[in-house]
Amino acid sequence: MSARRSDEPRKRELRAARRRAQLAERLAAAQTPARRIGAAADHLRGAISSAPVRIGDRIAAEAVAYLTRLADQLLDQEGRLHDDD
Repeated sequence: MSARRSDEPRKRELRAARRRAQLAERLAAAQTPARRIGAAADHLRGAISSAPVRIGDRIAAEAVAYLTRLADQLLDQEGRLHDDD
């Protein structure tokens, strides 16, 4: 096995740790819920871009479905709140 291949797991670990640290910084700096969601979405986007395509596609589909469900819940709640006005 070459030295390059044996370094790959360590490089992946360092990259993941760096991405998690960047996420923590962005979440701490985010002043609004929308910015926190954006930071998390960017974090997921970065993770998906380095994942195998089949895994990335599956996770992306799950994330899209989940976020869509949450948005629909919020829209439904918002509608009910305004109905009380």
